[in-house]
Amino acid sequence: MVAVERRNWYRHGLVNSEGILNRTSVYYYPSYFEGGTRVKKSHAWIKWARNVVGWLKRRATEKVPVYRCNDFVPATRLVRDAVATGLRVV
Repeated sequence: MVAVERRNWYRHGLVNSEGILNRTSVYYYPSYFEGGTRVKKSHAWIKWARNVVGWLKRRATEKVPVYRCNDFVPATRLVRDAVATGLRVV
């Protein structure tokens, strides 16, 4: 039996015991494989998923540094302000 791959992902950011914020992640796949055949998700579902991801991206208009890394990631104003007071983001 072949497993059905219908993966979508949302992980909300949480501040761990060390005061470090794990980033929020969100993505979706517009299709999946079932028994070796590619199956496209419904147009309505894909439209909904794009709207959700777009809504999140429009709110992450700031950039913050990644802790112990030479990179920046998108963030909301609230996260930017928290980073300015000592919050670290990974």
